[in-house]
Amino acid sequence: MQGRKVCDECKPPAPTHRRTTKERGYDHRWRTLSERLRDELEECVVCVARGKLTSVAEHMHHIERFEDAEHLRLDRANLVPVCQRCHVEIEGMGRMELDGFLEQLRKEAE
Repeated sequence: MQGRKVCDECKPPAPTHRRTTKERGYDHRWRTLSERLRDELEECVVCVARGKLTSVAEHMHHIERFEDAEHLRLDRANLVPVCQRCHVEIEGMGRMELDGFLEQLRKEAE
């Protein structure tokens, strides 16, 4: 129905970006690779490093952001499986920082 008012609580959140998913590089090739890798690598690498009962990987995280390194967008070596909670936690970490973070978690879990 046109003209219906929606309360602030029911409104969907405003997007944090103005480009579509495809425009941001998440095209059919990305979705296919991401789904295949999540099938192969089912556990969140951060949860595993913590020694926790593992969480199912819901996302494939780009270690080096593909906005900064577009040539690594579909490179398996630049992707790690993570759950939603851990994805938010590691967002923005580069390879060296992430490797150090995972190593520290492993030591703490021993």
